[in-house]
Amino acid sequence: MNNVPNDQELPLLEHIKELRQRMLIVLAVLIIILVPVFPFSGNLIDMIWADLFPPDIGMIIYTPLEWMGARMILSLTVAIAIAFPVFMYESFAFIQKGLYSHEKRFTLLVIPTSLFLFLVGMGIAYFIVIPLIFNYMLYYSEDVAASGISVRQAFSAITTLLIMFGLIFQLPMLIVLAIKSGLVKVEQLKDKRAIVYGLLIGFAIFVAPDITGMSQLIMALFLVLLFEFSLLITRYL
Repeated sequence: MNNVPNDQELPLLEHIKELRQRMLIVLAVLIIILVPVFPFSGNLIDMIWADLFPPDIGMIIYTPLEWMGARMILSLTVAIAIAFPVFMYESFAFIQKGLYSHEKRFTLLVIPTSLFLFLVGMGIAYFIVIPLIFNYMLYYSEDVAASGISVRQAFSAITTLLIMFGLIFQLPMLIVLAIKSGLVKVEQLKDKRAIVYGLLIGFAIFVAPDITGMSQLIMALFLVLLFEFSLLITRYL
C-alpha cells in the first residue's frame, strides 16, 4: 500500500467518520427523491396492480393505515432504485484513496455495470418472477375462496422481490472483484461448487418473501446461474 499514490494512513475512527458522512449523503439523496415520488405513489400502485393482476382480483385494505403503508413501501423502493448510483459513487469515493491506478479504472467500469445489472435484476423480477409467483398463488387458491389480495402484503412482497433481485444480480460483480483483488481464486470456487450452491440456496430460502416455496426456488435458480456466469466471464478478464 506504500506505493499507492496519495494514500494516507488514517486512524480507524477517521475512516468510520468518512464512511458515515458518505452514507448520510446517500440517505439525504434518498429522502430528497422520496418526497416528490410519494404523492404519485397511489397512481403508481394502480398501474402496477393493473399490470400484474387480473381485472377480477380486487385490492383489500385491512386497516386504515394499510394504504398509506403500501404507498410508502413503493415510494421507498423507487427512491432506492434511483439513488443506487449515488450509493455506488460514494462507495467508490470511500475506497478509491487506497487503490492503485489500474484498480481505480477497473472499479470505474464496475459502477455502471453494477447499475445495469441492478436494473436488469429488477426488470426480470417485475416482468417474469413476480407475475409467475402471483399467478401460481392465485391458481391454487381460486378453488378455496374468492381471490382478494391485501395491498400491504402484496406490495411488501413485490418491493422485496424487486430489491432482492436487483441485489442478487450484483453477484457476478462481487465474484469478479473478489478474484481481481486476490481474495479468492477461480479454482477454489470451482472446487467448492457444492458448498457455494448450498450457501446460495440457503440465502434464497432465508430472504424470499413468500411461504409457497416458488420464490425461493426461482431465486436459488438465478443465484446458481449467476454464479456459473461469473465463473464463465472470469476466463476473459
